Amino acid sequence: MQSKHFGETKPLKPPAERPSPLTLPPGQGFESRHCISHIGDFIVVDAFVQAGVQAPLHRHERGYFTLILNGGFDERFQSHTLAPRAGMINFMPPLEPHRTQSFGARFVRIELSDSALAQARSIGPTMERPVLFEHPRSVSIARRILAEVRSREHGWRLVAHGLLLELLGDVVRDQSRSELRGSPHWIRGVKDRLDSEWNRALSLSELAQRHGMHPVHLARAFRAAYGTSVGEYRRSRQLNAAQDRLLNSDDDMLEVALACGFGDQSHFSKAFRRAFGMSPSRYRRTLKR
Repeated sequence: MQSKHFGETKPLKPPAERPSPLTLPPGQGFESRHCISHIGDFIVVDAFVQAGVQAPLHRHERGYFTLILNGGFDERFQSHTLAPRAGMINFMPPLEPHRTQSFGARFVRIELSDSALAQARSIGPTMERPVLFEHPRSVSIARRILAEVRSREHGWRLVAHGLLLELLGDVVRDQSRSELRGSPHWIRGVKDRLDSEWNRALSLSELAQRHGMHPVHLARAFRAAYGTSVGEYRRSRQLNAAQDRLLNSDDDMLEVALACGFGDQSHFSKAFRRAFGMSPSRYRRTLKR
């Protein structure tokens, strides 16, 4: 019987290794230009990145927030993509590998120290994964930080540091409340309506009637769920819209006031100054670059 001859066995190819992410030290990114400010343990990067920039797989040594002023980009992870756009904030934990594709964006990156992040995580179960959020209060605080950094007025560093701590506390409180409260589904419907109809003078009675409950019960449930009253939340939405309009249009102050649901320019200016510590015109001059 003739034996069969088998050729030499070819060694199997080793599995392809996944590329190691590039690790970026504090203050560094793929932006086209930037201005860096060190404020206590925080680093604030006022930056611009051109459209078409595609950053390779990378990670940052520090966790950070990014507030998008205009434009936007996509950040891709293993299983999902975040798409922050103008008026949104995203959070990225330290050493989280991701890829970024820019569509052209002006933004401010707020890098946290390890100690600040550890303190935030000790308060509540939050900031463990990438997340995108657009709560008007947090967005407004982040914009005020940038306004102080750009103004360089007397005492700006102290004011900015206080706002940085306020932003961190606000996010932790809001995210922790979101995970722990177990609110009824209908309260989310109230918030969604305020988000979509913020320029209407919705009354507490009108909102309560739609959900078949007493206005007092609705008011208490809303504050328990979101840490603010219905009226305060609507006002924050109005002011957030006014910030967007001041940054992204050439409308005069009266046009901005009326478009954002204020009765007149004087009422708008007083509310804006009370909320942000500066006039709408100064806010526009400082941030619109």
